[in-house]
Amino acid sequence: MASEGAIVISRGFGKGDGEREFEDAAAAFIRDRGFRVVLVPHVYFLRSGDAAAARLRRVGDRAAFASWLYPRAAEWTVRFLLSGGRDRTGASAGSPLPSEWTFLRMADFRTAAELGAALIEASGAGPVKDASVEEEAGEPLPERWYPVIDRSLCVSCGKCLDFCLFGVYARDGDAILVENPDSCKPGCPACARICSRKAIIFPHCPEPDIAGAPAVAAADGSVRIPAAETKAGRGGNAGAGAVEEGGGKREGAGGGSPAGRQRGVRDDLDDLIEKLDKLDG
Repeated sequence: MASEGAIVISRGFGKGDGEREFEDAAAAFIRDRGFRVVLVPHVYFLRSGDAAAARLRRVGDRAAFASWLYPRAAEWTVRFLLSGGRDRTGASAGSPLPSEWTFLRMADFRTAAELGAALIEASGAGPVKDASVEEEAGEPLPERWYPVIDRSLCVSCGKCLDFCLFGVYARDGDAILVENPDSCKPGCPACARICSRKAIIFPHCPEPDIAGAPAVAAADGSVRIPAAETKAGRGGNAGAGAVEEGGGKREGAGGGSPAGRQRGVRDDLDDLIEKLDKLDG
């Protein structure tokens, strides 16, 4: 499949906080500058047989993918989805997800224009005559809670398999798989807490190290989450409960909202936006 470059935006919960408006504004920015963009439902709630999952399989070798999840959580959720849960090969070989996908967290951008410009740049896409916003909506998706495994960190030690009381995990040869994701108890991230490698991710956990904040390998072989990454960014990450946001609280699960966006993030995008505006003219 040719690497034409694609742009994908994964919807959040859409339950207030301006999420949907922010997503739509970013999509419109991209379209108005002559590019195609695909909007899909919340990727963490998708199942492998959904039409939106099939659409993602047709995206191609190179893409820029934006969601409200941490980039690491979004990447391994997409890998899990596109493999039908049989994501045992990971990034090194044979993964159904092409390597040239860039994952961006919408909460890290102050404006929809900044996000749109970053997606265009990361995608490698070129302007097209039939620029459009393609919405893969489908039926409203039920919320889900299940673990995804970061295969770049997992060593298949089996601690999660031995610990889990709900039959979520299984061993297939040398690999530990999330065999029964919907058997997981909603809100329970206990298996992630016993994983010294930080390989188990619950994208909607209010604890950043479990929700997929960037992990760093330490000299002793363990994995840690840098302290700077444990702070909620622009609106925070998806959370299963109330999370601090801009001095207040936002109740319920959701991907980080545009509200309370932090300043001074990715200011280098301002020049890029101006260049795209000139291209549009």
